[in-house]
Amino acid sequence: MSDPASKTVFVVRDISQAQSSMIDLLAKAVGTQPLKHGETRSLNSAFDAMKEWWNSLPAVAKVISLYANDRQTLLSNLKNLMNDLSGSADRFDFLLEQLPAVYIAGPVGDALTQKEAETIGEAFARDVKLLNLGEQLAYDKVAKAICELYGVTGDMIECEKQVTKWHQNLSPGQRDPYKCNHEDATHFLTQLADTSVNFSTKIVKLLSKDYGFGAVSDWTSFHIKDYASKVKQAKAEIGKTKAVVYKPVVNEGKQEIAESEKVLVKIPDGVGAIVFTTDGSDPRTSNKTERVTNEYNLSELLKNKPNIKIKLRAVDQEGNFSDEVNLELISKERKYEILENALIGEATFKCPNDAEGLVAVLKSVIKYGVIKNILSTERARRLNDELGMMNDE
Repeated sequence: MSDPASKTVFVVRDISQAQSSMIDLLAKAVGTQPLKHGETRSLNSAFDAMKEWWNSLPAVAKVISLYANDRQTLLSNLKNLMNDLSGSADRFDFLLEQLPAVYIAGPVGDALTQKEAETIGEAFARDVKLLNLGEQLAYDKVAKAICELYGVTGDMIECEKQVTKWHQNLSPGQRDPYKCNHEDATHFLTQLADTSVNFSTKIVKLLSKDYGFGAVSDWTSFHIKDYASKVKQAKAEIGKTKAVVYKPVVNEGKQEIAESEKVLVKIPDGVGAIVFTTDGSDPRTSNKTERVTNEYNLSELLKNKPNIKIKLRAVDQEGNFSDEVNLELISKERKYEILENALIGEATFKCPNDAEGLVAVLKSVIKYGVIKNILSTERARRLNDELGMMNDE
């Protein structure tokens, strides 16, 4: 320094107590460790911590349109300032002049008060917290857009639920990526079939890349509408590949039959089997489904019952199901029998419209009385004999 030719100039700058406090608050906001008792936060370490935090944020978190309108102006000013950070930036000017000016009006610098320092620190901390959530907010917006394609509103969990349900309800042929000639649909099916990756990763990273948008975290502008449009088109193309499976051949609706009558259900062409249930559940998904591979007499299911409701579907060799067929068989002999609902302690019966029906109802009541030990077997026999004579008249 004794050399008069030296061009080096040292500038010594004092930092006020309020500025020192602000620097510490800014550093804490980006996750630096608290100071030990008696330590002072250096301006250089705070600057480096803030720069490191900003550079670690995913690109999509810096897309200002992601956030609420009332936050965008402030966040945009902060983004413009942070983007100008470089190794040659004047750290003192950045921390003591430029950044404070984002949050408070008027000149700052040495005149900064402790209250202003706290105001700046708190406001910056709020923005840091919001920007740290930016990636997740973007994921939620993507999930919401895809949910809308399935007629619901929700987050990534609801999105997974709806897409998985839709995928499971596809036929095996529809779920096969190699049977679809549409590129976007093939990508969609391929990703959904991959069990090694969680659903969120498929949607926000892998499928987004397949569709040419890149991972959502790397977006520098929003592609949500275009992304959702591709998913919508893929979904539509997959729906078009639905196999045609003809329904079981049988008369639908209610049928009254005698015990000796047959109700045959036939297997349509191109179908391997018929599945059916009698408990009201869908035979495609029920764990009580019965299966037949040949013509079948459904009246066998009515034995010892006054009526029975049957749901049927045909299914082909690839597991594709037909539309559902609903059938109710009613026994002519037993249709007037009492039906007990033990849950509510009541019994019901079909009202007769002729003498034969009335006799059938009365016989059913007598039978019920024996079951409930209201009538003895002998007394029931005599009553039935009387009813038999009435029926013969």
